[in-house]
Amino acid sequence: MSTFNWIGNKGTNDLNDATQAANWSLASGTGTTPGDGDTINVGAGATLDSNGAGTVTSMTIVAAGTDTFNFTDQNFVQASLTLGDQTTLNFTGHLQNNGTIGTAGTAISGFDLNTNGGGGNNSQISIAGTAASVTINDAGYLSTDAFIKEAGAGDKLAINITQTVINSTTLRGDFYLRGPILDTGGSLTISSDNSLTGNAANRFSNAGYILLGSDKG
Repeated sequence: MSTFNWIGNKGTNDLNDATQAANWSLASGTGTTPGDGDTINVGAGATLDSNGAGTVTSMTIVAAGTDTFNFTDQNFVQASLTLGDQTTLNFTGHLQNNGTIGTAGTAISGFDLNTNGGGGNNSQISIAGTAASVTINDAGYLSTDAFIKEAGAGDKLAINITQTVINSTTLRGDFYLRGPILDTGGSLTISSDNSLTGNAANRFSNAGYILLGSDKG
């Protein structure tokens, strides 16, 4: 397991491509870019792009705040994310059918897809500090079995659901919550474009649970 610090702004074509070694500084361990089991530290005000990176397991992400993460078709398994104030997670999710990415099939973007989850083995997303805000923007399909916790007084979690376009076809926004959201001291806002109807309408599907109020019972 290695630890990497984000440098950024040094990639080819995409300056903030998280798959390029030039954007990382190795703090401990071995390797050139983060992978399974590694820890990444991201200073304030950074932007990271990860497009079509597939599944990464047991990664720890520590973000100082005012950071923007752009993920396309990214699946985190048993990950740990600690997010500072004004951090934004932008997920663009498509569907996959027999290995082909498109507008039909199953979701490939989110947390703990194709795993049993539960039993404390699912991903953990925590908002760091008090009166801190985190935004999750879902364009297309996103499925999450992560445990999302906002415990600081005045913390704010916003989930925004929008459509995306692939191969000139519009794909509805669909946020599928399979894990819990625990809000013990702040606010939760879920928003979408309510003018859309039928198969084009965006959805928030809750197969997990949302707990609002104190964690003391």
